[in-house]
Amino acid sequence: VMLNHYPFFDHDDPTRSLTRGDALMARLRDDPRICLYLHGHTHRHIIADVQPSGLPIVLDSGSVAHQGRASWHLIDLDETGCLVTAYRWQEERWQATEPRRLLWNRKERTRLV
Repeated sequence: VMLNHYPFFDHDDPTRSLTRGDALMARLRDDPRICLYLHGHTHRHIIADVQPSGLPIVLDSGSVAHQGRASWHLIDLDETGCLVTAYRWQEERWQATEPRRLLWNRKERTRLV
């Protein structure tokens, strides 16, 4: 698992892109031990399985402070993958969404390196 405040991909506004984001993306591609990349910064709820392109699963839980779209993730890890449950602030309480099961695909990622 790798954690970073910033996403490694280009942001909507080029002035907000991560300096050396390409180097970080290369590191994520080159190291198949990194199966999960958690980031913030965009405050957008994201669950993206980009393993077929040689990258890890990418999660951005969003922001617990955003009015009308607050969210966070509960992540259960095991040897084969992870179960991600997103929680959203709705009707004055945290409500779980449908959990999403994501499997580690180390074999495919190793082959692409």
